[in-house]
Amino acid sequence: GIRAVKEAKQRNKKWLMSLLENCIVEGDENATNKNLTNLFFNTEQIEKKKMKIHGFLSPYKEGDKLFASWGRPDDQKGFSTLLQGFWKFLSDPNVDNETKLHTKLIFGTGGTWKENDPEGMLISDYFKKIQEIDGGKFKGNCCYVEGFFPNKLIACCDFGIFTSRFEPCGITPLESYAAGCPVLSIRTGGAPDFVKDIGEHGIQATGILTDHTFLMDEDTLDKLTNGKFAKGFYTKDEARREILSGEVSNMYKKAMALNDDEYTLMSKNAINQKIEWHENNAFNGGKSADDLYLEAWGLRCGTKTETGKDGKAITKHFVDGYTDNSRSLDPMKKLTTGIFGDTSKIGIDKATDIIDTVRTKIPFKSKLKRLAGDKRTYIALAAIAAVSSIAAYTRTNKK
Repeated sequence: GIRAVKEAKQRNKKWLMSLLENCIVEGDENATNKNLTNLFFNTEQIEKKKMKIHGFLSPYKEGDKLFASWGRPDDQKGFSTLLQGFWKFLSDPNVDNETKLHTKLIFGTGGTWKENDPEGMLISDYFKKIQEIDGGKFKGNCCYVEGFFPNKLIACCDFGIFTSRFEPCGITPLESYAAGCPVLSIRTGGAPDFVKDIGEHGIQATGILTDHTFLMDEDTLDKLTNGKFAKGFYTKDEARREILSGEVSNMYKKAMALNDDEYTLMSKNAINQKIEWHENNAFNGGKSADDLYLEAWGLRCGTKTETGKDGKAITKHFVDGYTDNSRSLDPMKKLTTGIFGDTSKIGIDKATDIIDTVRTKIPFKSKLKRLAGDKRTYIALAAIAAVSSIAAYTRTNKK
């Protein structure tokens, strides 16, 4: 049961933090960094210098909670907000030092940042600020692995925390759920659909959400910054980070305040959370995303009941009388059928024009021209052009 899962995760956490502890050379940060590098990366990665290690985690103590975050090195993922929020949490005089010392963060990117990348520089700045709080008191509270971060490490952690600027769905929170880790997330993209906030869902909660989304409009930014945004104190992104980092700090506080029973229940809810495209009808007017997708292409779909080998009834999805695995997968045919009707034919013609232009008017050695000879590229460009043409056609007919 959930208690066994929780005990296994606790053992995993102690194992990971003991490995990290063995890398520490007291009073020698360079040697510590070298040991951590050898722990996380193989010889080839080290030789190519495709990685960096920042900071370390201090030895495990009873009561430590480990938060984890990971993703590609892209400003979309909002790691600067993650660190700015952690810096605010550790700097907050209203949070006692014992709680701060028990709050550990490990995060990583599946690649390194380009030199002088604005988001990478922000991360470096806030990481340095964290290292300097109270004369370095919390140096062992944050470790950043730049270059490679195995998602399986979430099984060694207590919480997953994700601070994307925008996110259609987000795979990493679902990976956290699979490991029994409640999710802390900015209220953005798909997260509010499947992260049940403790303040809103009580005993059914699977995590904690911020109050606001990241991409707030200018009026909201001005209101939440007490007029400073309108006066030019912040750029739009700075204002959003300033507001959301404060709310991220509050998420850390709420997570650390959970008692054992509350955390256990939240962890159990996270494991049992059902996330898959066949069963999200509640978000789509009673129809699953699969059904909506098929209907968009004009295909008849539904479910039928069959008897399995064990004699039990099973439900199967079907399309045009066949199982969904048997349907036509030709994207070009789908673009000219269904709800788009003749408008998509305009898109196909436009896509053909684009391809012909690429093939005939761009120098032979061009990478774009070579791509144009690839069938998948043809389909992708055709789809983009079709959708654009449909939108244009619709706007024209609405006037």
